[in-house]
Amino acid sequence: MLYGLNRNVWLLSIAQAFLLGTNLASATVVGLAGVMLAPDPALKTLPFALVIVGSALATYPASLFMKRTSRRTGFMVGAALGVIGFGIAIFALYTGNFWALAVATFIQGIYTAFAYYYRFAAVDAVQPAQAGKAISMVLAGGVLAVFMTPTALFALNNTFTGT
Repeated sequence: MLYGLNRNVWLLSIAQAFLLGTNLASATVVGLAGVMLAPDPALKTLPFALVIVGSALATYPASLFMKRTSRRTGFMVGAALGVIGFGIAIFALYTGNFWALAVATFIQGIYTAFAYYYRFAAVDAVQPAQAGKAISMVLAGGVLAVFMTPTALFALNNTFTGT
């Protein structure tokens, strides 16, 4: 137990880093891809807007789902949606399909809604006296995201898809 926090808090912190890293990368890539792929210039910000819409629409249902099942199950479902969304996004970027990109970003928003609950799971994983430290540790995962995201973006080849 490093700094008196259990393993789950550290795992949630790493998960938070990946969440924020993917959000930072998406903000860059989706913004540029929207400009390049939009069939009408008025639609170029639609994919990025759908991340926000998907997240807003899914936050409360994600909470209810995790209440009925468990946070662990909810996080696994959210992660699976994230993988599906990013898979569709890769397909969309590879084929130049704007509407597939829009669907992918909406699904990414749903993944984000589930992941917003990491900090609450951290509180559940520790004694009440450690709750503040656990939340801080999870949110500090964002610092790691800032360092890993530029590296991932520079590793991309051939505009977006690495092909």
